[in-house]
Amino acid sequence: TPQKLSAPTAAVGDAFAYSVDICDNVCVIGAPTADVVTSTGAVTDAGCAYVYTLDNMTWTCTETVFAENCKSYDRFAETVCVTPTSVLVGCSNYCYDAKGNNYVKNSGAAFVFECNATCTSWEQSCVITPSVRVKDGNFGCSVASANEYIVVGANYNCETVEDAVGSSATWTPSAFVYTNDPSVSTSAWTEVCNVIPTNTVSKTKINPVVAISSNKQVAIGEPFTCKAENPSTTCGVVEMFEA
Repeated sequence: TPQKLSAPTAAVGDAFAYSVDICDNVCVIGAPTADVVTSTGAVTDAGCAYVYTLDNMTWTCTETVFAENCKSYDRFAETVCVTPTSVLVGCSNYCYDAKGNNYVKNSGAAFVFECNATCTSWEQSCVITPSVRVKDGNFGCSVASANEYIVVGANYNCETVEDAVGSSATWTPSAFVYTNDPSVSTSAWTEVCNVIPTNTVSKTKINPVVAISSNKQVAIGEPFTCKAENPSTTCGVVEMFEA
């Protein structure tokens, strides 16, 4: 008999199960429009992620994680990814840099949480933001991880920000790849590259879906993208790159 999981503090409109990922005995479920309670009070529709662990064939919610600097409508946990030692959470409407400063509307971020030795407690270890932050860039609309690499999707090409963002012309989805050297610091992530589709444009923001393999192959799914040679047809495409 399957076990049905629900949020321990479920409320109408939380969007619980909007995102989900699983690794071994840990399952993470996103609720990007859930209210959260921080040390300074309640925050409406900020979003959170619930961490469930499997013990004796039963899944139990052991922790709820959210952004330390969360604001209303951030859409924290719009997308989630879990590894044996960390949880990666996308927050596409986050408006600040990695230090919580320099407001840029909906520029986006990705949050990394690390577990202790027994994976019974999760703490925010890092906030990842792109080297170029732009209004409505929605960095963090998708996330993925493999080994020491993280890939984060965004709705713009940072090399053509002025053309792709803030106009009614086109949006160019892209993926930012980061790496980590655990021997130096598990909480330090360095941008390796920005993977840019070569022959596609989109008439609308499409929130590209990203994936990465252990041998650094990156996939960018663009469901509403049209081919450059036939811009009137929206057929969707997945582009493959090596980071």
